Amino acid sequence: NVIGIDPSLAATGVCYYAPSYAQPIGVTIETKATDPRRLNWIYNRITDICIDVSWSPIPSPDLAVIEDLPTHAHSAGLTGQAQGVVRAALQGFGIPILTVPPASLKLFATGSGRAGKADMRAAAQSAWLEDYGQGLPGSWDDNAVDAFWLREMGIHYLRHRGFHEEDFGKANIAKWGKLKGVLAS
Repeated sequence: NVIGIDPSLAATGVCYYAPSYAQPIGVTIETKATDPRRLNWIYNRITDICIDVSWSPIPSPDLAVIEDLPTHAHSAGLTGQAQGVVRAALQGFGIPILTVPPASLKLFATGSGRAGKADMRAAAQSAWLEDYGQGLPGSWDDNAVDAFWLREMGIHYLRHRGFHEEDFGKANIAKWGKLKGVLAS
């Protein structure tokens, strides 16, 4: 069981499996820039999702895959705030975290590290149709689509590599590009 999370202060995308729906759920946690409690809101929603997943008939999450901070973006400091509360919520449940650079996410989803949002959505639409026999839920925005692909990367990692404690440091965090035996950009 894997949770995909695309952290952002304005709109954090989350994708997780819900047995009652028999397919992944994609949600976006939207916050207002002027609300001083927005970090708390993100933390609480991630915690609620972890509780929901843990109470389901399937085991609690084996892994959370989150998009890593952009290397050269001016907004990295603000995105880092959202990253911090997401990581704190996940670590509170003891869920290992795998971080993925944006280019690796795009490469995994589309075959191109420079793919745009439309390419990511088209690839998700195709994968969803193949797996579930229907189109991607219309309520999913670009944040939920990115979270879907992060979750798919986590599933790929667990299927092909399994969980190896040596991949994850004392903080229970690993980086996609540093793992041996997995696709890296």
